[in-house]
This record gives sequence, structure tokens and C-alpha cells, in this order.
Amino acid sequence: MVILGLHFGHDAGIAVLLDDVNTYFERLPNESPFMLFTGKVCSNKLPAITHIDGSSRIQTVTKEVGGLYKILTHLKKIAGISVVLNTSFNGPGEPIVETPKEAINFPLSSKLDALYIEGKRITKALY
Repeated sequence: MVILGLHFGHDAGIAVLLDDVNTYFERLPNESPFMLFTGKVCSNKLPAITHIDGSSRIQTVTKEVGGLYKILTHLKKIAGISVVLNTSFNGPGEPIVETPKEAINFPLSSKLDALYIEGKRITKALY
């Protein structure tokens, strides 16, 4: 499977609530807000985000992050797990998207079908 031109196992990681990180991972510093560290996956509930060596690149999420924290908190309430696949938002050889304008322009030069930003769904059909 390919997402934004990346193959699973390359440049993909996860986002998890900081309060739950030790439920799913070990050998990780207390916090990893910028997805700079890997930890050993210690839960069999996460096969899709587990690299071949049993690790995953981890972003810990706190309330200060805002929207992503709300999504993970809600996911935990409805599914019992506060972990999602997370990757950088950029195309191959391109810098990371930093502004809403760059995000809105991204689908024009990529295979991305839809973009959700500020609660709105934007598709190529709208261009």
C-alpha cells in the first residue's frame, strides 16, 4: 500500500497519547513530540504500524497539541486505542507542507484524492 508516495515501513510512524505510550511501547524517552525516537512495540494490537524489527517511530501527543489530541482521545473512547498511523505531509523530494495554502495546493501535484483542513473536505473536483 502507498500513502503519499511512501511505502509502509518507510517514513511512517504513529501518534499516541502521551498518557498511553507505555501501554503500547517500551524503550522510549518519556516524550517524543516530534517523532524523533523509535520504541519497541509491546502490543499485538498494532501490526500495521510495527516495522519488521518490532519498532515504530513515535510521536507522543499532549493536550497542548490541540486537534490531534482531541482525535486520539475520541478514538480511545470509541475504539479503546489511542494510536494512529502518522507520517510527514510532503511529496517525494519536497519540503514538508507548512501552511494551509501549501496543503490546499498539494493535491494538484500528487495522487491525494481529498484533503481535510479546518473541518472542510477539499477534493480535486473542487479545483
